[in-house]
Amino acid sequence: MERHSTIEAPIEFTFRFVADYTNVPNWMFGITAFHPCGEQDAGPGATFDTSFSSGVASAQFQLTAAEWRADELIVLESVSGPYVRAAFAFAAHDPDATRLHVTITYPVTGGVAGRLLKRVSDAIANTAIRHVETSLRREVLAAYALRGQ
Repeated sequence: MERHSTIEAPIEFTFRFVADYTNVPNWMFGITAFHPCGEQDAGPGATFDTSFSSGVASAQFQLTAAEWRADELIVLESVSGPYVRAAFAFAAHDPDATRLHVTITYPVTGGVAGRLLKRVSDAIANTAIRHVETSLRREVLAAYALRGQ
């Protein structure tokens, strides 16, 4: 699942906001807790204990920053629990706006049960990615508006 949007905040600000783990529960769908495992709380290899809860399911898992390029890309990938991969790609739209591309990947099993489960999983993922994109845009804009206060 993929979604694109433009956020009216500079790329450096937008990247820092997404990279700050304390902001994650405010914008990532279903995430109720997101805490670093150990001292490292940003950058490649940073790992986070994550709690997820939605109306359909709940899970505990760990996400690690599998890829991290300042002002360009953050990829979070599960290392325990159900597999999920969330990629956030950043590009300067203009000096005061960021183009954000969000991709969420998850496995789907084969067979009849897999096809049925895929429908449910796709519905959840579609809701999740819309939530992530709209919530992230709203939260970044609010934080950017408050930056000088």
